[in-house]
Amino acid sequence: PGRVWQPKNAALEYVKLVSRVMELDKATREEVQAVRAGLLRLVQVRDFSDESRFRYPSATFVLPNVLCPSCTLVADLDVFRDRHIKKRDWRCGNCGARYDLSLIEYQLCSLVLQLDAQYHIQDLVAEGGKN
Repeated sequence: PGRVWQPKNAALEYVKLVSRVMELDKATREEVQAVRAGLLRLVQVRDFSDESRFRYPSATFVLPNVLCPSCTLVADLDVFRDRHIKKRDWRCGNCGARYDLSLIEYQLCSLVLQLDAQYHIQDLVAEGGKN
């Protein structure tokens, strides 16, 4: 659900996605690009080819219930489409105050952990249950 296109090479998509996330830290951007180039060689894709270019895998992602530290407005942020976020300007649409990025990071990590737990427990069977 929400997927814009169907990936053909899972290893390549993993390299592109992890590289994209790691490049967000400006302090390690050069090192990440070097590692990315090496990983692309491993999956036999040229570094500057169209195939190695990152594309968003889904149409949108909404981070729910983000609290503004100034006006206490709770908003759902569309991470891929919000024009301020695209510019890396995480500000409240109501008062213009900056969001607490560590809190947003915590919310994102919590969401990933929740999805991971749901995935891993989906096949568990209660003791005494039928297989």
